[in-house]
Amino acid sequence: SSGYYDYFRGRLMFPILDPQARTIGFGARTLGDDVPKYLNSPKTRIFDKSSVLYGLSQARRGIQREGVLGAVEGYTDAVMAHQAGLDFFVANLGTAFTADNARRLSRLAPRVLLVFDGDAAGQKASERSLDLLVAESLDVRVYTVDEGKDPCDAILELGAEEFHRRLQKDSVGLFDFKWRVTMESADTREAGPAIR
Repeated sequence: SSGYYDYFRGRLMFPILDPQARTIGFGARTLGDDVPKYLNSPKTRIFDKSSVLYGLSQARRGIQREGVLGAVEGYTDAVMAHQAGLDFFVANLGTAFTADNARRLSRLAPRVLLVFDGDAAGQKASERSLDLLVAESLDVRVYTVDEGKDPCDAILELGAEEFHRRLQKDSVGLFDFKWRVTMESADTREAGPAIR
């Protein structure tokens, strides 16, 4: 045995492209319960996960047509959205948006729709991204997938038309989202630890 092993072993691979559709890195999603769920190529001079949006080169036409950029957390969420005809979605490689991402997005569309998992990690990612996006004068809406599901599962379960309808109907603006998160946090603190 040489002591070497595959960095992406046991994972489904996704090529990550730059805006000109050139492969600059890879991402991988675990096929089991390995942690982390998503793993990216290490940072290099041409690949930095905090400055790349997965699927942007494929989503450009849809973003221009819709006037909105949809953002999800994972590769599979973006792929499923595109397969369902929702071709204005990109994934942010599991990181919060950076100021650089926000500046780029402001040149692509006037509106951004953040769609995140209903779990606590998804909520935190949304909160960190919101302020940077709003600072670029973008109209930001947030949709949280129900019952802790991720967008991929929700699209499969609901179908593209119903998922799109819910995005339109149930997404909220910055103030409403922050208010809801604050109230949910207050409810959790008031409830205190469970007594057994």
